[in-house]
Amino acid sequence: MRPLNHNRAERAAIVASINASGGHAADKNAGATVAISSNNRAKTTAEAVDYLLWRLLRVPAAQATRDALVTFLTKELGTDTIDRARTYMEDALRLTVHLIMSTPEYQIA
Repeated sequence: MRPLNHNRAERAAIVASINASGGHAADKNAGATVAISSNNRAKTTAEAVDYLLWRLLRVPAAQATRDALVTFLTKELGTDTIDRARTYMEDALRLTVHLIMSTPEYQIA
């Protein structure tokens, strides 16, 4: 895992880019979809959650929190493979970002 070294302004910009929708989820400019597919190339929901946690938190999330987020995203997408959900994953990713922003780890940074 990469070091957690971004500041509040960088995190705010990341959240804004993830929440900014450039159109439909299948649109290559769609915020969260681009964050997961273009920047990170996550192949599974676990990798997508790990990427979002790395980008949004300054301190590591508890293992139970991470596991709950992976379970949530997998249930929302109906699969644990990002490629299968590429055309409809935008809303599920936005909800996952919202959950991460609701964690104590995000609030203390």
